[in-house]
Amino acid sequence: MTYAVGGPREKTTLTLFVILAFLALSKQRWGLAGACVAMATLTWQPSFITGLFAAAVTMAGLGRREMWPAAIRFCVGGLIPTALITAGFALAGALSEFLEGFVLINQRYTRQGGFLAWALWLLIHIAFLIGYANRIVVITRWGWSFFTHGRGSRLITGDPLLPPIEEPEPPA
Repeated sequence: MTYAVGGPREKTTLTLFVILAFLALSKQRWGLAGACVAMATLTWQPSFITGLFAAAVTMAGLGRREMWPAAIRFCVGGLIPTALITAGFALAGALSEFLEGFVLINQRYTRQGGFLAWALWLLIHIAFLIGYANRIVVITRWGWSFFTHGRGSRLITGDPLLPPIEEPEPPA
């Protein structure tokens, strides 16, 4: 068996694709950013969360009409290299080894949990809300529910924990 010990380590490739993804996101090149995030994910699976979060934060600043096409371009850009690499492994007859190395190793050896995972989940969900006021309202209600151990925002019936939010008057 021969090993490729003379080439770059996997972290070099990962860092390159993450930097390229961030650069593409800053230039709003959504397809290229998706492709770079996909390549970084194929190098080390947890990098998908970083790339997806960066894309979500970048797209949160777009208008509603611009966000959906950008998200579709990002997803298609990520699917193309993933499909090509998967097809290459399938043609070589090594698809089962590829899937085992990609899925099972990730499932066995990486655990996303604890405060960092919770905070990331919170930020991703807040970033996809439309409008600054909605984000503040949701953060306030979630915080109130968390600190009071209440479940008011998740119940369909019952008395609300917070008073209703009044809509501001439109400017004259």
